[in-house]
Amino acid sequence: MSFSLAQISGALAGGIVGGFAGFVSNSIQQRLQSIQARRSVARALLGEMGAISKRIELEYLKKLSLELSIMKSEGRYPSHRFRGQKDLGRIFCSLGEHLGSLPSELVSELVSWYLSLAIYQERESELHELSSHRSAEFMEYAIELVELQHAGYSGLVQIARPLMTQLSAF
Repeated sequence: MSFSLAQISGALAGGIVGGFAGFVSNSIQQRLQSIQARRSVARALLGEMGAISKRIELEYLKKLSLELSIMKSEGRYPSHRFRGQKDLGRIFCSLGEHLGSLPSELVSELVSWYLSLAIYQERESELHELSSHRSAEFMEYAIELVELQHAGYSGLVQIARPLMTQLSAF
């Protein structure tokens, strides 16, 4: 069996072109998958942050303002119900390694936002304990705690807006 130079060069050229086409096709497919993963993560976080921020803004901040006015004017503890930390941040926590598909600076800001949320939830627990015991000697501390909560959650809602804008760009 003999091969001509044209057959050999044609086979080599075909192999090179085919290999390059496969490489390009694979690169494009990986890029599209990366873009889709980033969009999916961004949309999930956008939905969760939006829902949490809306709930804080429309419900919890109003409740804290009312509690603060009662504490200051009447010197008594209002009922401060506490649902625990199980409901907030589930999507963020479940994303794990997929957060890495977002830009590093944005991930850092998101982690900071969720850490702040966790800290404020811990304060909620402390405030609940204070209102359960209704100790007059801790009234000043409780008022300070409510003011910290209000300022913290208000700031969290304000910080969420630019983060959500960044997430919606994906």
